[in-house]
Amino acid sequence: MNETTEGNNPYQSPVGDPLDQRSPLGEEVERTGLRIAVVVAVVILVLFGLYWGGKLLLMPGEKETPGGQGGVEVSVGSKCSDPTVYTDINVALSNAGAVCKIDLSGQNLPSLPISIGYFSNLVELDVSNNEISWLPSEIGWLQKLEKFDTSNNKLPSLALEIGWLRKLKEWNLSNNQLTWLPSEIGWLVEMENLNLSNNQLSAVPIDLGWMAKMQKLDLSGNPPEVAASADRLRPYMAGANIVLPQ
Repeated sequence: MNETTEGNNPYQSPVGDPLDQRSPLGEEVERTGLRIAVVVAVVILVLFGLYWGGKLLLMPGEKETPGGQGGVEVSVGSKCSDPTVYTDINVALSNAGAVCKIDLSGQNLPSLPISIGYFSNLVELDVSNNEISWLPSEIGWLQKLEKFDTSNNKLPSLALEIGWLRKLKEWNLSNNQLTWLPSEIGWLVEMENLNLSNNQLSAVPIDLGWMAKMQKLDLSGNPPEVAASADRLRPYMAGANIVLPQ
């Protein structure tokens, strides 16, 4: 009486395990979806690596087309030769490799055009008194830049690529809305005069200590808390005039 036949087992589900009900077609669809997801992820990683790897590995003397516009070939290894101070960036583009100075101040610009990257031999750039709220990554292509004026704008932060401006000696960033500085700013080892006055900085990175040639660092008009981090820089900036908030 206690024996049960295979066909009448009371503990056996009448419909069986749902996992056993999947059709071969359903399993193949799942495998295909997984393959597609893996391929897409790999493609994204490869493209990301090529983009940033190309920028980081670019060496002076190579030729590139910053910004990807117009197919203009810019030679990093040449020198500027045109003494004209250009006030129209489109006019300056006709001879980008030779331009030494550009003055776009007071033109109500909301941003700096990415075509600025074409001026690889630019020495001075003035974009003060505009409405600029961000700097494009192409700013890093200006490897010959020595003087940069971005004062009286609306910059809340700086592009990481500013660290490539290795020859920059003077930068006026006063009267913006900066709340922090990227550590890459410490790569500007030729810096002599850095004006960060009248911003919203409560601290500055210790990386500024790499600026051993600093003559004046102006932090006036920022929150008083910035003084603590600024004082840590004094051993690395021997003789520099560090102006703190009153």
